[in-house]
Amino acid sequence: RCRAAVQARPDGWLDTAETQGVLRAFGISTAFQDEELTAQGFALASIRVIEDPVFGPLIGIGVPSPDPTIAPELSYRVTPLTDQAAAEMVSENAGLRLIFSRWHLTQNHADSLRELLLRLSRLIEEVPEIRDMELSSVELLPRKGGCRVVRARIRVEGASRVQPPRYSV
Repeated sequence: RCRAAVQARPDGWLDTAETQGVLRAFGISTAFQDEELTAQGFALASIRVIEDPVFGPLIGIGVPSPDPTIAPELSYRVTPLTDQAAAEMVSENAGLRLIFSRWHLTQNHADSLRELLLRLSRLIEEVPEIRDMELSSVELLPRKGGCRVVRARIRVEGASRVQPPRYSV
């Protein structure tokens, strides 16, 4: 259902409702700015998906920069991600390690970020029309140990220009 909606969309950036619908279709919790936030979380991570001409989709995670003119330091991997690769992305990023230490975050928080990366990896593999995705604010929920996306954008290209699947199972 999600892929059909994306394929019917003209090239360009999805609007907020479409972006939220795509993320939720893959079990990704969202609370965009126009919704009332029910818990007091804090922004921790920035996640980016880009299309590399040689390697295909790359997914990266890091800490958002307080200065919008400075790009965040992201740890990247080629999709599809393995469970181990997603866990390493969370643990190897210096900015994330600092935030985890400073705020005394638990393994549940790391697991929720790992799960988010795995869901995004699956989304990118199943909907190859997505060419660029930026989750500029991923919020950690202190009590539950989960996370949710607060700001995101997705850019798609029409199905006619999409490469054939890279992997066969």
